[in-house]
Amino acid sequence: MAFYLLVVALFTTRLHTRPAPIAVAFALGAVVCGSLLPVAGLSQAAGIDVVVAVATVAALGAIGCAMSGHAVVRTAGALLGGVLSLVLVIGNGRVGPWQGLAIMATMFLGTAIYQAERGQASRRVVAVAAAVVLACSVAAGAWHSRTWGLPAAAEAAFQRGWASAMVLAALTFGLGLALRHRRLPRLLTGIGLISYSIYLLHPALFQSLDHIVGRPRHDAPGMLAAAFGVLLLVSWVSYRLVEAPAQRLGRALARRWSSPATTATAATAANAG
Repeated sequence: MAFYLLVVALFTTRLHTRPAPIAVAFALGAVVCGSLLPVAGLSQAAGIDVVVAVATVAALGAIGCAMSGHAVVRTAGALLGGVLSLVLVIGNGRVGPWQGLAIMATMFLGTAIYQAERGQASRRVVAVAAAVVLACSVAAGAWHSRTWGLPAAAEAAFQRGWASAMVLAALTFGLGLALRHRRLPRLLTGIGLISYSIYLLHPALFQSLDHIVGRPRHDAPGMLAAAFGVLLLVSWVSYRLVEAPAQRLGRALARRWSSPATTATAATAANAG
């Protein structure tokens, strides 16, 4: 959600046409200052209740301002949402700040690749940005995980896992990009359709399974396959009962309340994400 709030803020400030430099900035931030703040630093300093209350009020204020008929108020709402998301990612993430910054860099890189594919950005610049983001993300994991005080074996395992995840994500995206004009199996397109529900639900599901079943001490492919099967089923139900109806409602409200120019801008923002 932080990414989309930032995209709205960038559209408001007319910086949405430059996602590649933004991705590089986030990636460099992950390396340079990714461990300066603790995990969930704001909650540790002020308390979870205070952070939740302030964030909720700020989010509701941003949404309310964004629905205003006055351009200045709408701009203020968009900027408030962007600042809120950035503060929460850096100062109160459930993972290290460097991980939040690396993930944001990867998401903005996807926007840059989208623009390059449509001829709206230089492919050479985007290629360089992709190399920088991948290198910085891997380097940030290798560097900042040393500050956790883990045993040598656990630290090495995390570094291998993080680097492998980043490289495999890049390869998967590259493969999808290469095959984008070909007909894909319905199973893959179906997973893509419910991917946002997968993204939202997988942390809660896996944490629940850790508490209910327990985490195995060694690799358990069968348990992992079963967990992914449950995740796909729950995500499909979430998509059918929550996400798809909400999308239809949102489009209906947008057609009723938005001007043609506003609707076109919102559609462009959605495609860019």
